[in-house]
Amino acid sequence: MHRIGFLGPSSAVGVTSWLEALRAGLRELGYAEGKNLVIEFRWAEGKYERLAELAAELVRLNVELIVTHSTPGAVAA
Repeated sequence: MHRIGFLGPSSAVGVTSWLEALRAGLRELGYAEGKNLVIEFRWAEGKYERLAELAAELVRLNVELIVTHSTPGAVAA
């Protein structure tokens, strides 16, 4: 089972279509949640000061990759 960490600076509400595109692209590559993939989501809810803590949590979960969609998320990761 592969594990991806998703570090979101806001909430899932604002990026629903982006997340669906990510999932679709992963499916095209043969990765499906619940089958051979787990995505661990962490959301800062607009509190950027939490991003480093959330990124560290994803690292402790031993994810293979951290995905984010913003500069603050990338800096924290």
